[in-house]
Order: sequence, then C-alpha cells, then structure tokens
Amino acid sequence: MKLIFKFIIFFTLVFLPKVTYALPWGVCSVSGYSSNFVGKGIPIGDAEVGEIIGQINVSFNWRCRPHSGNTARLFIVQMNTSLKSGNTFYSNIPNIELETPLTVETQIGGQENTIVFVETQSGPVEDSYIASGVVNTTMFNVRKVGEVNESVQSEFLTTSYIMDLNYSEFYSAVGNFVVRSFAKTPVSFYNASCHLNYNPAQSIPTITEGKALKVTHDFDINLSCVSPISMQNNVSWTFNVEGDNVSIPEGNAIAVHAGDGVPTVLMALHNMKGGGSGILFKHRYDFPTDGIQSSFTFPLRSEFEWIGSGPVGAYSFKLNFQVDYN
Repeated sequence: MKLIFKFIIFFTLVFLPKVTYALPWGVCSVSGYSSNFVGKGIPIGDAEVGEIIGQINVSFNWRCRPHSGNTARLFIVQMNTSLKSGNTFYSNIPNIELETPLTVETQIGGQENTIVFVETQSGPVEDSYIASGVVNTTMFNVRKVGEVNESVQSEFLTTSYIMDLNYSEFYSAVGNFVVRSFAKTPVSFYNASCHLNYNPAQSIPTITEGKALKVTHDFDINLSCVSPISMQNNVSWTFNVEGDNVSIPEGNAIAVHAGDGVPTVLMALHNMKGGGSGILFKHRYDFPTDGIQSSFTFPLRSEFEWIGSGPVGAYSFKLNFQVDYN
C-alpha cells in the first residue's frame, strides 16, 4: 500500500513602502561632525609670541528644512561672552586667542557677535525640499599673544565660553534651537626652548709668506631643542660676512678682505654636511628633518687664500648666521 502526501505551500509576498523620515519644518540636523587642531601644538613660555601657531578646522554634514521664504542660518552662539573685538575671541587658555576668517554677525536671533557657518534661502514650497551641504573649513586661526605658563595646560582648546551650534530662521516666529554642542578640540603643549652651541671666537690659521698661500679651518654650529617638535619639519641657515675692510663681491661666493696697507685675503665657506660644496653668502639653505631628532649639527669649513702680491699683516672676518626652524 502506498501513501502519497501532497503539500501545497502558499507564498505571500508583502511589499512594504519605503519610508523616509523627513525633517520637520524649521529644523536642521548635523552629522559626521569633527574638529581638529592643525599645527605643532602650543609652545610653552614666550616662544612664538605674536604668531599664528595653528588652526582649528571643523567638518560636518548639514540638512535644513526652512519655512517658505525664510532665511535659515547655522551659527555658533554664546560668542559674545568670549568676544575680544572684531573677529577675535578669547580662548580657554590665557594668552591664546582665536581669530575667525568666517562672517561675524552682530545680531542673530537674539544672539550677539556670532560666527555664521551656513546661510540658505528656502526653495519652492514643497514637502520634499531639503537644503543640505558640507562644511569643511577653518573656524579659527590660533594666535599666541603672550607667555603661556606650563601650569595652565589644558587637554582641549575652545573659546572661553563653551559653544553651541544653533539654527535660526528669519521672517518667522521660529526661534533658535541647539543643533548640537561643539566638541572640544584636543591640543598638545610642548617646550619650545632651543639654543645654539658654537665657539664665537675661531682662530684662523696663520698664512706664512713663502709657504702655503691657502689654509682651511673646520668648525661646527649646533642647534639643540628640548623637544623635536620644534624642528620637526625644517632647519634653515643663512650666512653673511662683515668686518673692517671686508666686502662680498657679486655672486656671493666669496668674501674679500682688502684695503690700503692691509693684506688681501679671500674667504670661502663650505658645507661639510654636503660633501664640501660651496656656500653662497646671503643665501638661505633648507635642510628637511625627520621629526625625531632634537639636535642639528652643521659642520663647516672656512677657506682663506692670501693674494701674495699685496701687503702683509693681520686680517679677520666676522661670520654672521641666522637659523630658522619649524
């Protein structure tokens, strides 16, 4: 006896409509927010006073649904408490000020001296209309205006009063509301102390008549910093020569000691870090660094040649140099 079972399976397909959650009228949203400090950090002490030492950059996506005919703005509030003047604001760190390149409005929705990120006009009166975009910009240039004490270090940098990103509309009863609070921007501090090590009085070898008319003298100049951050990118050197009866002819390759009753001596300078290549005076030489070392030594060789047909006697050259590092 054979039993046969038959099964009939019914499949029911259910199609669900795609649901999009639109913003309500007069509302903004922000996503993907980030802020970062671009720069080496804040140097402790009086180094780099008066200079811009970095930037605070911000990035976020925004979506707004303004009412018809209204101007919608995303802006920072609570700035009046931090305002110094113009586009400059006090920070939470003494002697560090924040200068914005963005528009500063004296009055927005009852808030004074606010920074405007976005201003947009509503489009057609349609339920589907959403204004959107991306902000990726420098919010502040960071300027050091005085000595920074090591005891006031903070893990973040912001205005002296915490900021909120707000949304407001003009020409309607819609008031301000906070879209989100701004994140605190992490920042680091470093000791920017550096000093030069060299012998300021170099003894030039004597040139003896009837013997060698050319002599050389080797010496080093060393730049040492407490932190490698101080010279993490580049060290630059510029040399010049001065002194009584000293001049630099066109081309800047040599210096000449010459005049009435004094010996005529030529001086040249060589870079022993570069295999003995000649150094031009009044010319800047850049040396990239690895960002790890906190010391840079420049080995040099000076070369002196007496033009023997002239008078004999004492001669000297005063070598000046400028060192720039960042």
